Amino acid sequence: MRTPENQEIWSVERVYAKLTTLPPGYSEGWYQGRRYRLSLRSLADGKINSFQATELGGNGYISLNFYRLSSGNYVLKPCEMPAQKVIDFIAGVEPVGMVSGQEIPAPV
Repeated sequence: MRTPENQEIWSVERVYAKLTTLPPGYSEGWYQGRRYRLSLRSLADGKINSFQATELGGNGYISLNFYRLSSGNYVLKPCEMPAQKVIDFIAGVEPVGMVSGQEIPAPV
């Protein structure tokens, strides 16, 4: 599982860790020069996460469910798209706006 920008390996655990840095509910982010609406819902004390990203002014779309099992394992379930597309997006998306109480500017 490699990101196209830096050919770095992204484990499922690392994807989960990046997801947990995104704010719950609605936010926005940039990916490959395009702005996206991000939506993250967490259920069952964070054991189930549902993520969607919709390109603003375009047709880009990412959707996934992510499960943290009681065994400590993680399961990534992309919704009708290749897992690599989802991993690349999560690895590369840059949130904008307020994240964890800090202002995140748009990339230049």
